Amino acid sequence: MSANISGNAEVGGLLSHEYLRIKNTTRKPLTGTKLSVLKDATTLQMKSEDGGSDAGAVKLLRRTEEERQMFRENMRSAVPIQTGDSEMVTREITKEELYTSLTKKDASDNAAYKVDGALFSAEELTLMREALSDVFSSVKQPGGTLVYSDYAKMGIAENVIRSYAEKNLSEEQTEVIMKTVSEHMDQVIGGEPEAEIVDENLYYGKRITDERYQKLYQNCRQAIKEAAVAADFYSEETKKRFAEMDVDTPVSGITLSASNTELADALRSGFAKLDFENEDELQIFFKRYQDWMKPAYEEVNGRSEDAEEHIVADIALYKRQYKDLMSRMLAASVPHVNLQI
Repeated sequence: MSANISGNAEVGGLLSHEYLRIKNTTRKPLTGTKLSVLKDATTLQMKSEDGGSDAGAVKLLRRTEEERQMFRENMRSAVPIQTGDSEMVTREITKEELYTSLTKKDASDNAAYKVDGALFSAEELTLMREALSDVFSSVKQPGGTLVYSDYAKMGIAENVIRSYAEKNLSEEQTEVIMKTVSEHMDQVIGGEPEAEIVDENLYYGKRITDERYQKLYQNCRQAIKEAAVAADFYSEETKKRFAEMDVDTPVSGITLSASNTELADALRSGFAKLDFENEDELQIFFKRYQDWMKPAYEEVNGRSEDAEEHIVADIALYKRQYKDLMSRMLAASVPHVNLQI
């Protein structure tokens, strides 16, 4: 919409610089309201020299989403702005440094970052921190043991982060962010404590020979040995066998850690690509999940009924986690307009 304010000023939503330059010396200041309190626009009423309101009106419109996107693209390709002798600070960092920066929601660093050739403005970094802080915190830190649900949660986090990146960043930036997240998760997996023994035929085949566990085992065997040798109801032959029993034999204890790497990778990649909004796709995927996890949980729980209950709880957890993370991400990603006229 446009308004003909004078014989030489035709504007469509904004006052021209030329009009303001000429008329500012004869007209009183513009009056209006905050644009943020209105749905789409606000109307400014021009006043004449005698204080009347017959000089015309102009409507200021909000920018459309397309205009905001164009503005963001122009800002990404713009030359750094100089103020006096200073220039906007741009730091070149690694992908792991970028990941660390994004996990700090209240970071005060106002610098732009350049990572593998992709430039991220300070504003973009701030928005990502606000939108994705909960997503990053849902993933375990390096150094802990990982069960199969941890791999599923990694995939869900990658899923939500990609949704944000594709809506708010360029293709180049999205590629860098996803590589950053993927490499960090690879480090989390690589940082899991090594097991002394791994039985690849089991879902939970990692065994530990912890010193405390080993000492407890030795003490128990020693007590059994001494009691058997002193017992009156054992034959001399049986007592002899107990007396010769080696209490220092190395033993191992089971640790709850995913040892089937093929299944772990399938869970992470499957959840990362899953369309949670597609009910048919969800049903097909979670049926596959049941087939994958039932033998694994039966190995740990011992009973088929317990394994089935575990799977039902898993599926409810994953759906809830995706919904919660997406809701928080979208709430933090809403564009804000707050122009004072």
